[in-house]
Amino acid sequence: MQAATVAGLRVPQTWQPHADEDFAARAAQMRYPLVAKWSNPPEIMGLLERAGLEWIKTDYIRDAAQLLALLDRYAPIGRWPLIQQYCRGVGLGQMLYMAGGQATLRFQHRRLHEWPPEGGVSTLCRAEPVNAHGAQMALSEKLLQALDWEGQAMVEYRYEPDSGHYWLMEVNGRFWGSLPLALHCGADFAWEAYRRTVLRQTDPAPPARDNLRARYMVPETKRLVRILLAPGRIDDPFFRRRPVVDLVAYLLAFFDPRARYYVFSRSDPRPWLRDMVQIVRKAVRREKP
Repeated sequence: MQAATVAGLRVPQTWQPHADEDFAARAAQMRYPLVAKWSNPPEIMGLLERAGLEWIKTDYIRDAAQLLALLDRYAPIGRWPLIQQYCRGVGLGQMLYMAGGQATLRFQHRRLHEWPPEGGVSTLCRAEPVNAHGAQMALSEKLLQALDWEGQAMVEYRYEPDSGHYWLMEVNGRFWGSLPLALHCGADFAWEAYRRTVLRQTDPAPPARDNLRARYMVPETKRLVRILLAPGRIDDPFFRRRPVVDLVAYLLAFFDPRARYYVFSRSDPRPWLRDMVQIVRKAVRREKP
């Protein structure tokens, strides 16, 4: 986060509590609301289970009293989740391939839906025009240059259209889940990595389309079901629920010529068929006594 601040990015207030700190003093300094999330869930799950504590992926905190209560909850194990300023807005991902300190391929998308609804994996995203968020794309490249980054990366933000603020969430160096949208648009990051590192090609990548969107149908359907039938399970108290709008949009998207899919492709339906078989197998196993 220090490198991001030096590069000029807006970073949410973040605090990792430790046992030797004055929790009350720190709680008074935080900017509310807040989000609490574990930085390494697999590492902490066993500790929580042995202590008889429930693993909660995300907690939403409105004031200092709620924060102190949360910190007290985890005192028996002496470990606490990361506390971060809650950032409103939509998810914006800026994807770059870095080679020799320069971006050789750029692409960006906006997250329209996520699973779970309050935030998680992207289930519906759309490509953003190449001339949008230009100053922020330059800052993303500046950050990766400061980190001496080589290869693919997605710099993830929470973007507030009303204020124009971009809040840095993380830098993802793995191939991200929404990569199919970039591929459908012609921004082929896997090929860029191969041709640069193996074939040693240095010619510019072709320009990508910016008018498509992609759907991840299984979690997108789960999202709709939760909004319609189980809104009480949406943890984020600031989430705006629009059941009728979401239902109509879900159905109309099947007829949208701009729509593509994470898994399904008419030219190669086998991955989708395999995915469906796995879903059915899991459902059958759950039903067995």
